[in-house]
Amino acid sequence: MGTFFWYFQRCTAVIILVYVLFILFSYMAKPWGIDYSLWYADISSLPMKIFTIIFFISSILHGIQGLRDVEDDYFTERTLGFISETLGAYALVFRIIFRFFIALVVIVLTYILVFKYLLGG
Repeated sequence: MGTFFWYFQRCTAVIILVYVLFILFSYMAKPWGIDYSLWYADISSLPMKIFTIIFFISSILHGIQGLRDVEDDYFTERTLGFISETLGAYALVFRIIFRFFIALVVIVLTYILVFKYLLGG
């Protein structure tokens, strides 16, 4: 299962790279300084919104996978116990707090995506 997650994270990285390069090259290729409506029409078009949603979801999944790897590598009884036996005993508590923080960030980002970007509120 670890190989799947490794490939999955690489695929999301490619999506993020393509989006960033697309934005960069379209910014350099179009005369944005002439008129604001050109930028607004480009950003608010349906294909750009779909591409942005795919980028946003890929970024969240890429970040969650990376944070999960950090959790698996550093918030274990063995690694925290290397620093202090007391910290090692609380490794599970640190993991739960870390997961709660990740869930909170995902909820906030989802709220921003849905209500502020997609629904235009």
